[in-house]
Amino acid sequence: MTEDPVVLDGIRELINIGVGKAAGILGELTSSHVILEVPTLSIGEVGNAGGPGEVLGNAPLSMVFIDFSGPMRGRMAIMFSPESAANLVILLTNEADTTAEMDMIRAETLTEVGNILINGVMGTISNFLGQPLTYALPVYAQNRAAYLATPFGEKDHFLFASTRFQVKQRSVHGDMLIVLEMGSLQPLVKKIHAVMDQE
Repeated sequence: MTEDPVVLDGIRELINIGVGKAAGILGELTSSHVILEVPTLSIGEVGNAGGPGEVLGNAPLSMVFIDFSGPMRGRMAIMFSPESAANLVILLTNEADTTAEMDMIRAETLTEVGNILINGVMGTISNFLGQPLTYALPVYAQNRAAYLATPFGEKDHFLFASTRFQVKQRSVHGDMLIVLEMGSLQPLVKKIHAVMDQE
């Protein structure tokens, strides 16, 4: 199932629609044209060798994540390297200070950006399923990618999407990770196949 090209294409399209909506909002915040692309997508099990920690390595990342429940239960995160996080905050705030106050602004800015992106993607998936999801508050953290999967079991699934932002001729790289409790991927898989069977 995780290598089903129909499922991969369907999920990639949903994520692209979601980040497209988020790009419009970010464009308004930056007064610039924002391009968001999701060139790669992979699906796997948390306990496999290619799990989130292996895919993203052990480098510390700036991350924002939101837990959700409903027909799908899990967590979605957007992650940036320290360099990309700093560049994105500079683009959004026009500030490049390294003071403690700026650290707070950086955390608040990234939390807002993460919230916009996550809601854009998960809102699109929820609308596609025709069932609402319930969201916890966004959480900002600086940690390794493997931290995001700690509440989940080895057989739970993760979706990993590499994302590129282009803002004011500057490129910022981010990564999206959705971790789903076992069985939570099934409603999405069934719906994608149902839609494709109707076409």
